[in-house]
Amino acid sequence: MTLITLGCAALYFFLYLSLAEMKDERLAFAGGIRDAGRIIAQEDANKEILSRYFIKDGEQALFVSSIESSCRDMNLVCTISSLDESSAAESSIKILRASISAQGSFEGVLLFLKSFERSPHPLQISRMSFNAAGDGILWRGAFTIEVPVLIQN
Repeated sequence: MTLITLGCAALYFFLYLSLAEMKDERLAFAGGIRDAGRIIAQEDANKEILSRYFIKDGEQALFVSSIESSCRDMNLVCTISSLDESSAAESSIKILRASISAQGSFEGVLLFLKSFERSPHPLQISRMSFNAAGDGILWRGAFTIEVPVLIQN
C-alpha cells in the first residue's frame, strides 16, 4: 500500500508542477499578446505621424494651392514659375521642386518666407533671393523649395 501511495503522491506532484508550468506559460503568452497590442497601437500612431509629415503622392496640387492661398492671405502677388518632380531609383520618396516668386511689402515677403519654417513637411529652400522692386516700396522674394512626396504602393 505504501508503494502505491508513494506512486500516487509522485504522480500528483508531477501533475501539479506541469499544471503550474502551463499556467505560467499561458500568463506569459497573454502578457505577450497585451504587449503586441501595445506595439501595434504604437506602430499605427507612428504611421499616422509619418503620413502627416510627408506630402502623399497625388496631393501635390493641394500643397501648391496652400502656398498660393498663403500668398493671398499675406496680400502678396505670387507666381509659381516651375514645378517638377524627381525620384531616385527604388525609392519610396520623390522630390517636388517648386520655384516661387512673391511680391509685396517687405514684411509680407518676409512672413511668407518664415511660413516655410512652420510647414509640417520637411522642406528645403535650395535657392533664395530677396530684393527691392523699383522704388523700394515693393519687395520681391524668389525661392526654390524642395519637398519630399511619399509614393504609396
